[in-house]
Amino acid sequence: MAEKSFDPVANTQEAKAFYDNNGLKISKYFVPHYYEVSSSALSGIRAMGGEFLGIHAARQPLFWRFAMDTLWSTRLNNDGPASNEYYPVYYGGYVNLNGLVFFNCLTEIRDDGTYEWYPDNNVTTTAAGSIRHLRRAINSMVLPSLFTHERYFGDITATNFRDILSQITTSMSGYNPEYTSTDYAVQYIRATTNIKITNVREMTSQIEISYTGTNDMDTKCYLFNEQSGQITYRLVGLPL
Repeated sequence: MAEKSFDPVANTQEAKAFYDNNGLKISKYFVPHYYEVSSSALSGIRAMGGEFLGIHAARQPLFWRFAMDTLWSTRLNNDGPASNEYYPVYYGGYVNLNGLVFFNCLTEIRDDGTYEWYPDNNVTTTAAGSIRHLRRAINSMVLPSLFTHERYFGDITATNFRDILSQITTSMSGYNPEYTSTDYAVQYIRATTNIKITNVREMTSQIEISYTGTNDMDTKCYLFNEQSGQITYRLVGLPL
């Protein structure tokens, strides 16, 4: 239960004023603390340009939050008890919250190093854990991300943090990652959700891919091929 003095609308307005007063750009992607957002704050978030949320989508009338005794829902609309905080989760779909539609997107690898990333001043262990988390996400074809709290960076020296990032980027280079803003990445995932491939036809010198839906950006799909037991793939552009 929220404290009596807690005013979600006022807090949302205060946050916007901070960004405006300091000339900061507001992201379109909002991740509320503990995944909890009041229904009364949603209109303010939308007015600030919010299109994307990162929450554990529980079905409750006023608050949407992750808790040990609530339910979680996946992008395939499967239900299950959230009795174990060490279940990895991925969300990539629309949620309708009090009549306002947001795209909900969140990836957390929770069964390796527990709840979050937890970086520290040990370059070797922090880099290794980071790489495992990112590989798990990419191999699952979901948004890779490293989630933690700001307080953990305070004990990491600048030199060690650069070394950690260097090891991560070097190890992940084999995946040919595209470095973008989170806003762009989540918008891209929304775009892939907005279309559906309806047919793939192989012709003599080309592949014809048919799809339906509407989008706000170009996307790509994987085209897999098998020959003599060897599977290869390439990315094929799907224009607007």
